[in-house]
Order: sequence, then structure tokens, then C-alpha cells
Amino acid sequence: MAGAGGQPRFSKDSIEEFQFISNRFDATQGRSAGVQVNVVSKSGTNNPNGTFSGYFRDDSFNAKDPVALKVLPYQDQQISGTFGGPIRKDRIHFFASYEYEREPQTYVYDNPLYPKFRGTLTGPRRQDTEMARLDFQFSPKTRLS
Repeated sequence: MAGAGGQPRFSKDSIEEFQFISNRFDATQGRSAGVQVNVVSKSGTNNPNGTFSGYFRDDSFNAKDPVALKVLPYQDQQISGTFGGPIRKDRIHFFASYEYEREPQTYVYDNPLYPKFRGTLTGPRRQDTEMARLDFQFSPKTRLS
């Protein structure tokens, strides 16, 4: 589920645990240069449960931009939710997550030699991230995700 440049493309609220390996990869890690990050997503349990969270930022605490000489407009809205539970107790479980992020962006271009190329570009960046997981337990030693 990695995107461009190795950046993850799944909700932070859907992560159960992660492992950061910076050196000495063993045979289970395969060939790799640099670092590896292994991520395990949350899964459903016998009790239905979930989370809902929101993160919001705006430009009221920002300093003036040194190029534009003003506080650039900035807002970031991020809402996420997760839910998981049983389909069949002790055998089949489900888990789902959704995250919405909207971030209006402003780029200031200033060129003292060519005033025609001065300007400001604005536009929002939106990202929707979904994930679903289904877990089957056939026996105490046999599982399928």
C-alpha cells in the first residue's frame, strides 16, 4: 500500500503497530537498501468498536511569509473513522477505515528581475483514504486475512 516515494497511503488511525528497521536485515526482509518500515493494520474483534477523530489547523498562529510579506492563508481539515467487529464470533472478523483530508495550498512566486512572473497560485489538495480488512480463522493455527 505504498505510494510514490514510499509514502504510505492509508489512514494513521488504521495502524495497529509498526516496526522500523534501519540496518542488518535478516533473510526474512529480502533485499533492501536504506530502511524498512513494516506496518500491521488493525483488525476486527469479537466486540464491535471503532474510533472517530478530527484534526484541524488554520493560519491564525502562522508567521508572515518572508517572500510575500504577509501571512499566507492556510487551513487543514482531517477527519477519520474506523470500525470493526465480528461477523461470526471467534471465526470471521471485519475492519474498515476512512480518512478525508482537505488542505488548501498557496504558492507565492516572486521574481525581482521579471515582474510579469510574480503571482500567487492557490488550490486545494484533497485526499480520501479507505481500507477494508476481512480475517478468517479456520483453526487456532490456520488464518487468512
